[in-house]
Amino acid sequence: MAHLYQSDRIALPMASVRGTDESWQKSCRSPTNLLSSMSERDEEDRHLAGIRRSIRALIADTPHRYELTCTALRRINAVVLDEAANALKPVLNERVRRMPSATMEQKKELAIWLNSQLREFGLAIRCPKTGHATTLQVNPGHDRERGRFRLDRFDENHRYTSTFSSVGLPELELRPSEYGARSSLPRKSDRSR
Repeated sequence: MAHLYQSDRIALPMASVRGTDESWQKSCRSPTNLLSSMSERDEEDRHLAGIRRSIRALIADTPHRYELTCTALRRINAVVLDEAANALKPVLNERVRRMPSATMEQKKELAIWLNSQLREFGLAIRCPKTGHATTLQVNPGHDRERGRFRLDRFDENHRYTSTFSSVGLPELELRPSEYGARSSLPRKSDRSR
């Protein structure tokens, strides 16, 4: 977290803004690319400042009552999460396609990485069958060497329920998590099976 991205009194780790893509980091080291990345950063600063002004204007137009302010903030948060899901979906699917997943161990590593990435942004995988917010898990199925991907959700009774299973990982649809970013709920994929 050596590099910070600052905009209008907000400081974010660069990984939050650009991801951890090494090719982007290497390209910023050359003098010509450094100037280009600085102008991109300036443009991002302007866009983020505009977003901040818009959010402040929406809040300022809300009568100063707790319930109404919370409602406005929930709506703003929902829009931000929907846009994050839309932006992350294609690049995340492309990255996941390049990751090895032939063995059960590779599937486990992929699931742990993917769940941590989604948790960072308050997102989850949308189950293709139920539409619920799910996490990616791995179980042996009928082949202990290969294993299977499985989508689980935390149900109304606070138990994990499997909603979908497949040897291969389908195209991932994203949605806001029901528990927000950095959830304190148990992370089933982080436990060994």
